[in-house]
Amino acid sequence: IAGLVTGHLVEAHRAGVRIAKATYATSAPGGADICVLSAYPKDNEFLQYSTAYTPLQSAPAPIVRPGGTVVVASAASEGQGFHSLFGPGMSKFSGGSAGPADHLDLVLFSPGVRRGDLEPDQRDRAPLFATWDDTVAWLAAKHGAEATVSVFPCAVTQLVGEVTDPS
Repeated sequence: IAGLVTGHLVEAHRAGVRIAKATYATSAPGGADICVLSAYPKDNEFLQYSTAYTPLQSAPAPIVRPGGTVVVASAASEGQGFHSLFGPGMSKFSGGSAGPADHLDLVLFSPGVRRGDLEPDQRDRAPLFATWDDTVAWLAAKHGAEATVSVFPCAVTQLVGEVTDPS
Protein backbone atom coordinates (compact mmCIF):
# COMPACT_ATOMS: atom_id res chain seq x y z
CA ILE A 1 0.00 0.00 0.00
CA ALA A 2 1.51 3.28 -1.12
CA GLY A 3 -0.88 5.49 0.83
CA LEU A 4 -4.37 5.98 2.13
CA VAL A 5 -6.53 9.01 1.44
CA THR A 6 -9.87 10.06 2.91
CA GLY A 7 -12.13 13.08 2.78
CA HIS A 8 -13.96 14.87 0.01
CA LEU A 9 -14.18 12.68 -3.09
CA VAL A 10 -12.37 15.03 -5.50
CA GLU A 11 -9.72 16.22 -3.02
CA ALA A 12 -9.02 12.67 -1.82
CA HIS A 13 -8.73 11.43 -5.41
CA ARG A 14 -6.26 14.18 -6.28
CA ALA A 15 -4.21 13.37 -3.18
CA GLY A 16 -4.19 9.70 -4.23
CA VAL A 17 -3.05 10.64 -7.73
CA ARG A 18 -0.12 12.60 -6.25
CA ILE A 19 0.86 9.55 -4.17
CA ALA A 20 0.60 7.26 -7.22
CA LYS A 21 2.73 9.57 -9.34
CA ALA A 22 5.40 9.75 -6.65
CA THR A 23 5.31 5.97 -6.14
CA TYR A 24 5.01 4.64 -9.68
CA ALA A 25 6.61 7.29 -11.88
CA THR A 26 9.99 6.52 -13.40
CA SER A 27 12.17 8.31 -15.88
CA ALA A 28 12.71 6.76 -19.28
CA PRO A 29 15.07 7.55 -22.12
CA GLY A 30 13.46 9.06 -25.19
CA GLY A 31 13.95 7.93 -28.76
CA ALA A 32 14.07 4.15 -28.28
CA ASP A 33 13.88 1.97 -31.37
CA ILE A 34 11.87 -0.62 -29.45
CA CYS A 35 9.69 -0.40 -26.35
CA VAL A 36 8.65 -3.65 -24.64
CA LEU A 37 5.53 -3.33 -22.48
CA SER A 38 4.61 -6.29 -20.28
CA ALA A 39 0.91 -6.48 -19.42
CA TYR A 40 1.76 -8.22 -16.13
CA PRO A 41 -0.05 -8.42 -13.70
CA LYS A 42 -3.12 -8.01 -15.96
CA ASP A 43 -1.94 -10.57 -18.49
CA ASN A 44 -4.06 -13.63 -17.78
CA GLU A 45 -6.50 -12.69 -20.55
CA PHE A 46 -5.58 -10.93 -23.77
CA LEU A 47 -8.53 -8.55 -23.51
CA GLN A 48 -6.45 -6.59 -20.98
CA TYR A 49 -3.38 -6.09 -23.21
CA SER A 50 -4.02 -2.42 -23.92
CA THR A 51 -3.59 -1.59 -20.22
CA ALA A 52 0.14 -2.03 -20.90
CA TYR A 53 0.12 1.25 -22.86
CA THR A 54 0.28 3.22 -19.58
CA PRO A 55 3.94 4.28 -19.99
CA LEU A 56 3.26 5.54 -23.53
CA GLN A 57 0.13 7.39 -22.42
CA SER A 58 1.68 8.94 -19.32
CA ALA A 59 5.01 10.04 -20.81
CA PRO A 60 5.30 13.81 -21.19
CA ALA A 61 7.31 13.28 -24.42
CA PRO A 62 7.71 10.36 -26.86
CA ILE A 63 9.75 7.43 -25.57
CA VAL A 64 9.79 5.64 -28.94
CA ARG A 65 11.18 7.29 -32.06
CA PRO A 66 8.97 7.66 -35.16
CA GLY A 67 9.19 4.38 -37.08
CA GLY A 68 9.96 2.50 -33.87
CA THR A 69 8.19 -0.56 -32.54
CA VAL A 70 6.06 -1.18 -29.47
CA VAL A 71 5.94 -4.80 -28.28
CA VAL A 72 3.13 -5.78 -25.93
CA ALA A 73 3.84 -9.00 -24.03
CA SER A 74 0.86 -10.82 -22.55
CA ALA A 75 0.84 -14.45 -21.44
CA ALA A 76 -2.92 -14.63 -22.05
CA SER A 77 -3.05 -17.97 -20.23
CA GLU A 78 -6.88 -17.74 -20.35
CA GLY A 79 -6.87 -16.87 -24.06
CA GLN A 80 -8.74 -13.87 -25.43
CA GLY A 81 -10.87 -13.55 -22.30
CA PHE A 82 -14.33 -12.08 -21.85
CA HIS A 83 -15.74 -8.97 -20.24
CA SER A 84 -19.38 -8.18 -20.96
CA LEU A 85 -18.88 -4.39 -20.83
CA PHE A 86 -16.52 -4.68 -23.80
CA GLY A 87 -18.99 -6.64 -25.96
CA PRO A 88 -21.00 -5.23 -28.88
CA GLY A 89 -23.68 -2.82 -27.70
CA MET A 90 -22.10 -2.35 -24.29
CA SER A 91 -20.65 0.82 -22.78
CA LYS A 92 -16.95 -0.05 -23.25
CA PHE A 93 -17.23 -1.52 -26.76
CA SER A 94 -14.97 0.18 -29.28
CA GLY A 95 -14.78 -2.46 -32.02
CA GLY A 96 -11.08 -2.90 -31.26
CA SER A 97 -8.38 -1.67 -28.94
CA ALA A 98 -6.60 1.60 -29.50
CA GLY A 99 -2.93 1.08 -30.10
CA PRO A 100 0.20 3.14 -30.18
CA ALA A 101 0.42 6.13 -32.48
CA ASP A 102 0.20 5.50 -36.21
CA HIS A 103 3.90 6.30 -36.67
CA LEU A 104 4.83 3.26 -34.53
CA ASP A 105 4.65 -0.44 -35.35
CA LEU A 106 2.82 -2.69 -32.92
CA VAL A 107 3.97 -6.27 -32.26
CA LEU A 108 2.07 -8.67 -30.03
CA PHE A 109 3.88 -11.42 -28.11
CA SER A 110 1.27 -13.70 -26.58
CA PRO A 111 1.66 -17.46 -26.25
CA GLY A 112 -2.01 -17.86 -25.23
CA VAL A 113 -3.63 -16.22 -28.26
CA ARG A 114 -4.01 -17.25 -31.88
CA ARG A 115 -4.54 -14.87 -34.80
CA GLY A 116 -8.20 -15.91 -35.13
CA ASP A 117 -8.81 -14.76 -31.53
CA LEU A 118 -7.92 -11.18 -32.43
CA GLU A 119 -10.34 -8.47 -33.49
CA PRO A 120 -10.14 -7.76 -37.25
CA ASP A 121 -8.30 -4.44 -36.75
CA GLN A 122 -5.72 -6.20 -34.57
CA ARG A 123 -5.17 -8.94 -37.17
CA ASP A 124 -4.49 -6.34 -39.84
CA ARG A 125 -2.30 -4.04 -37.75
CA ALA A 126 0.07 -6.20 -35.73
CA PRO A 127 2.21 -9.30 -36.12
CA LEU A 128 1.40 -11.86 -33.42
CA PHE A 129 4.11 -14.17 -32.09
CA ALA A 130 3.72 -17.13 -29.73
CA THR A 131 7.42 -17.35 -28.84
CA TRP A 132 9.89 -14.75 -27.67
CA ASP A 133 12.51 -16.08 -30.10
CA ASP A 134 10.20 -15.35 -33.05
CA THR A 135 9.47 -11.88 -31.64
CA VAL A 136 13.18 -11.10 -31.30
CA ALA A 137 13.91 -12.39 -34.81
CA TRP A 138 11.25 -10.04 -36.26
CA LEU A 139 12.62 -7.10 -34.24
CA ALA A 140 16.23 -7.86 -35.28
CA ALA A 141 15.22 -8.02 -38.94
CA LYS A 142 13.59 -4.60 -38.69
CA HIS A 143 15.95 -2.76 -36.32
CA GLY A 144 19.27 -4.62 -36.43
CA ALA A 145 21.56 -5.72 -33.64
CA GLU A 146 22.30 -2.20 -32.37
CA ALA A 147 18.69 -1.25 -31.60
CA THR A 148 17.95 0.69 -28.42
CA VAL A 149 15.28 -0.89 -26.22
CA SER A 150 13.20 0.36 -23.29
CA VAL A 151 11.57 -2.35 -21.16
CA PHE A 152 8.66 -1.85 -18.78
CA PRO A 153 8.27 -5.15 -16.87
CA CYS A 154 5.01 -4.10 -15.17
CA ALA A 155 3.81 -1.51 -17.67
CA VAL A 156 0.25 -1.63 -16.34
CA THR A 157 1.43 0.11 -13.16
CA GLN A 158 4.36 2.12 -14.51
CA LEU A 159 4.07 5.84 -15.18
CA VAL A 160 6.70 7.84 -17.02
CA GLY A 161 7.26 11.06 -15.13
CA GLU A 162 10.23 12.28 -17.14
CA VAL A 163 11.69 11.48 -20.56
CA THR A 164 15.46 11.86 -20.62
CA ASP A 165 17.89 12.48 -23.46
CA PRO A 166 19.49 9.09 -24.24
CA SER A 167 22.83 10.60 -25.33
